[in-house]
Amino acid sequence: MERITKNEKTQYCILAIGFLAYLLSSGRFNIALTVWIWPAAFLYYSRSVDSVRRYLPLVLLMAVGNCLRWINILEAGYVADTAICFLWSSCWILPFIVDRIFYKYLPAWLSTLLLPGTYVTVEFLSHFSPVGSYGVTAYTQTGFLMLMQSVSLIGCFGLSFLILWSGPVLLAAFKREKKWKGLLTLYIVTCSVFLLYGIVRLDRAPVEGLPTVKVASVISPYYRHFNDDNYDAMTFDESLTAFKSEAERAVKQNARILCWNEEAFNIPDNREDDLLAAAKEVAKTHDLVIILPYETEDTDGNDGGLSCNKLMILESDGSVTPYVKTHLVPVVEAPMYVKGNGEVPTVRTENGVLSAIICFDDSYISFNHGFGAKMNKDFPDTDILFVPSWDWPGAARAHKERTEFRAIENGYALVKPTYDGITVVVDRFGRELFLVGIDEIGYDSVSCVNIPLNGKQTFYGRYGNVIDLLFACLGPVLIIMSIIRMSAIRKKKASEKPQV
Repeated sequence: MERITKNEKTQYCILAIGFLAYLLSSGRFNIALTVWIWPAAFLYYSRSVDSVRRYLPLVLLMAVGNCLRWINILEAGYVADTAICFLWSSCWILPFIVDRIFYKYLPAWLSTLLLPGTYVTVEFLSHFSPVGSYGVTAYTQTGFLMLMQSVSLIGCFGLSFLILWSGPVLLAAFKREKKWKGLLTLYIVTCSVFLLYGIVRLDRAPVEGLPTVKVASVISPYYRHFNDDNYDAMTFDESLTAFKSEAERAVKQNARILCWNEEAFNIPDNREDDLLAAAKEVAKTHDLVIILPYETEDTDGNDGGLSCNKLMILESDGSVTPYVKTHLVPVVEAPMYVKGNGEVPTVRTENGVLSAIICFDDSYISFNHGFGAKMNKDFPDTDILFVPSWDWPGAARAHKERTEFRAIENGYALVKPTYDGITVVVDRFGRELFLVGIDEIGYDSVSCVNIPLNGKQTFYGRYGNVIDLLFACLGPVLIIMSIIRMSAIRKKKASEKPQV
């Protein structure tokens, strides 16, 4: 039996610390401080071990940690959830393997960029996958408003890079590597600049004296009773009665804009005009803007038997602006619903410039500033983005957290009325104006909040596509540089080999 050396004990100890920090840094736990620990710990282990056999514990612990953080959040069943999480883990293990292979071929300061660069490349590519932006490192800083403000400049991928860069910099300092003092100073200064930016931005953020509008977040009645994967919805008449009742309660609270949760009502498509006629009448009578999300069932075969998850923005002058959900939840929605074309609705009203998307759409970071979306000339001036949603308990917290980043990134207030989840309203600085879970507020409820109308497009909102691509391309560029330098070193060694 092999004896474990003192050096190996140190390696395993640091790996264990990294695993605990990794476990607590995302998903169901999300303790902000822990994400600044595991990149350095894992990197230390990754670069220290001398065999594939000894590298396997890192691979296994990252996979196990990812499963424990996210299992049952998907609520696909423990077996399916475990399989998905293990497969997903390979994405996050890959950057460490790349770093181990190539870091030694780069100059000291460039080598510290390899891990965060490749990790962010994977995050960027992953966020176009069916899981969207779940797991993006930046989301671990939810609640740390000073640092969150940085995404208005560099976006979530930029913040992820900043966090993950701490790993190789701290490791260089720990090992007293070449130029470690300069690297550590550069990193501290960079973080300080972004923190100072956040402090100043929040300090100068207006609180009083702004024009506001009262918005009602409406949660539809509890009507979905699942039995053997089927559910019973309210009849059309019951839906219409509920809509009118909830609208009346909102009007009594002096709300000027009303927004329901995702799929607030389920109706046959041959009754859609009747629902819209009733909504138009309410909007006209009370001079309202209504964001009405609902689901239509295909009764005439025009949609190939698929349901449609959509919303309508109805104004008091009778105009109606439609939107069909673009990013459908895999397995749950994708096979059964019409896919939208990405045309994000934006209307300019006397109560601000309003835009809307639906639930899972907000998980696609680039979509929210124009990549894969069609936006009209008014979108950059959006004051309030509405994200009617329908969550489930396991995903509620993670969804609420990523939603808040969209507001800061793009410079608009955000309203997320959520069925079976957390309803949240934030201003354009990510400050929570209203936050309540379904257990507290219940179904068939109306909550009103005064929201400031001070939307302002951010630097990231304007140049987000370019910024995202710059961070996403850094990893591949460094890998190519490493390969070129590795090839040059090998050729040099071969040429210096004595000829026999």
